[in-house]
Amino acid sequence: ERAVEFDRVNKEGDPAVVIAARKNHMESFQVLIGCVGVDLNSRDAKGNTALIWCAWNANPHATKMLLDVGSGGGGRVVEVGAQNQFGHTALMFAAERNDNVECLKLLIAATTANNTNTDDNVVSLLDMKNSNGDTALLLAVKNKCIEAIKLLVAAGADVDIQDTTT
Repeated sequence: ERAVEFDRVNKEGDPAVVIAARKNHMESFQVLIGCVGVDLNSRDAKGNTALIWCAWNANPHATKMLLDVGSGGGGRVVEVGAQNQFGHTALMFAAERNDNVECLKLLIAATTANNTNTDDNVVSLLDMKNSNGDTALLLAVKNKCIEAIKLLVAAGADVDIQDTTT
């Protein structure tokens, strides 16, 4: 009997679960995230996780499946605040597109549920910045995503954070 190697990557350095999320191969994605040996937070060569790709693809079904598996116990947790090599999070990708409100709602719920740190010096997951200094709220404003702006403000995103790129 041969053991399954879930941590194997392709020649670009991308694990199967991330490829399935990136390509929106839902059947493969569902099977992979259901396997206990699959790292739900594995990254591709650019640091993107499966959750980041679910948000990038505006796929609320895949986003919910992944978040549900990651919160179902058994020690499997999805890092909602994972950042890629440019500092982008899934929340940021969801906030900067008008067609991604459902993913954004799921991610806000997961972000606020996972943000239990009460230390005032720790940046809220809602207010994380990418390498350009943008937060999810600033990206929503720059891309004129009115519904995203409303959702982020209602969730408690810092409206006083300033754009440091101008």
